[in-house]
Amino acid sequence: MELEEKPAPILQHSWDRKPSDMKAMGDFPTDDQGKAGKNEKALNSSTDVDGSSVTIMRIQHPDTMVFPAVTLCPMTKFTKSKIFMTDDDAMFEPLGLDLPVCNATAHVRNGRPCGEALLCCCASHVQDIPMVLSNCTDEYKRELLEVIRKDKKSFDDKKFQEAYGPDLQRNLTCRFGSLDSRCSNEDFLPTVTELGLCFTFNSGQNGKEIRKVSRSDSAWELHVELDLHLDDHLAGFLSEGIFVIIHDQGVYINSADTVLVAPGSYVRINVKRKVYRNKKRPYETECTDSKRLAGFPKYDSDGCYEECLSNTTAKKCGCRLPSLVGSELISGTQCECPLACDVVKYETKTSAAAYPNPSLINYLKMKGVDKTDDYLRKNLIMLEVGYTSVSYEHFKQTAQYDSTALMGEIGGTLGLFLGCSAVTVIEFVDFAIYLCYIRNKKNS
Repeated sequence: MELEEKPAPILQHSWDRKPSDMKAMGDFPTDDQGKAGKNEKALNSSTDVDGSSVTIMRIQHPDTMVFPAVTLCPMTKFTKSKIFMTDDDAMFEPLGLDLPVCNATAHVRNGRPCGEALLCCCASHVQDIPMVLSNCTDEYKRELLEVIRKDKKSFDDKKFQEAYGPDLQRNLTCRFGSLDSRCSNEDFLPTVTELGLCFTFNSGQNGKEIRKVSRSDSAWELHVELDLHLDDHLAGFLSEGIFVIIHDQGVYINSADTVLVAPGSYVRINVKRKVYRNKKRPYETECTDSKRLAGFPKYDSDGCYEECLSNTTAKKCGCRLPSLVGSELISGTQCECPLACDVVKYETKTSAAAYPNPSLINYLKMKGVDKTDDYLRKNLIMLEVGYTSVSYEHFKQTAQYDSTALMGEIGGTLGLFLGCSAVTVIEFVDFAIYLCYIRNKKNS
């Protein structure tokens, strides 16, 4: 956890908040959310009534549809090669392991690896630390913490995880779209979450355009092949593999929405997009389209709650979760997190099989892959993510009892109790004009 006296101005994602970026992120209706034209089909006009509003669900078929953000989180949080690398190693600085805290704690470590020291004192959120660090004594931990508390700016948990975490970017090959269209490790942006160091594809950050698809076949999917290098695993979760999270761009990455992928498997994730349009007050959903979060460009209630939790924790104990560093403190302990007016969710369906088969293993060896059969079966993952169809379910709340219905009700009631209607009134006026005309004609 991060030790601090005052909060930093920005937390995990470092987004620039420009209106144009907000529209690109889906904070405002995009082409595939806001219109369907002639391809729109209404399935149910009254699927959910809550007393004040009715939800209309339609299937929309846009020409193109935004591809979701795909976040990969290795279950290995820290690697042996980095954690046990000493300061005088030739690769210590090139790998970015020379953090400011390493220099600050050098006299306490007395030649011991910096990564090992930080893992000992400052990574209590990692489950298996006692299993991998036998020499992490309470006295050594206390001495390290005393140094860090005197210079709190020297230690940044987010930077620690980024520097000493797994190099998933270097261990993957990917392809998106047509057969000759390739993506690279630069398309997977490092992001620290509750699950540790993760890597997000199609995040829309760093000036990269959000990818879209026009078909749902295999030529318009994300294909990723991973080598987990489990022989370099040191600490993390008590399982092996990766977490996969399918989510909208710019929102809080919810660790509860994970798909687990084991080593030695070929996994296909079929995705269905769902768009929800809620209504503001006085309707029961009381959604908001004006509330903003300090660390996420797009508001959602899950991100609001996590940020509120982080702020309250920082106010009470002076520390934060590593994935939520930088929010400004707020007063009170109650979290006011209404629903967002525009919400995009993704429903996933997963299928899996063993990978690779003997023929592929022989082919990889022919191509020069110098690994044993056992290593390939225990470390490789083939992942495919794609839409089931280029369509989405659009759920829109409308008023169950609006002004038109009110006027109709008033008119009907008057007609029932007074025995008249607007037409009757017009008829009386017409009759009166006719009588006046007849009288005038007789008098003349």
